[in-house]
Amino acid sequence: MTKISAIRRKELVEGFEVNTIAPIMLTKALLHQLEAASAANPKEAMGIQKAAVINISSILGSIESNDQGGMYAYRCSKAALNAATRSMSLDFRKSHVMAVSIHPGWVQTDMGGPRAPVNPEESTLSIIALLKGLQAHDNGYFLQYDGTRLPW
Repeated sequence: MTKISAIRRKELVEGFEVNTIAPIMLTKALLHQLEAASAANPKEAMGIQKAAVINISSILGSIESNDQGGMYAYRCSKAALNAATRSMSLDFRKSHVMAVSIHPGWVQTDMGGPRAPVNPEESTLSIIALLKGLQAHDNGYFLQYDGTRLPW
């Protein structure tokens, strides 16, 4: 059986609802507040101190890094989230609202399992440090929790 044989329509729809549609619609709902926050901080450089959309993605959403196939619902929905993040970064340029996608790492969670190399505390602390250091040149990119730029 091929990996595509196992996928079901319901899984694809649910994956897109959770990983792509919900973040886009949430951003749309908060756009006025994001623009107002940015306008209220005209002297701040682009970043979280001004206004930012931070989408939690996954390396599994990287088209270039996909060397195993399968996981259609998850991979496709995260790749779509990455595309949406890139579009947001371009659409929000005039209002100086940042948009980035972040891969938290392969983390020891229910999804990642106990053999994952990164524990939740390390991932979280690294993401917080990364967010604090984001600059205009990071806008529109796909970043790993440690700041490494990832391929789309």
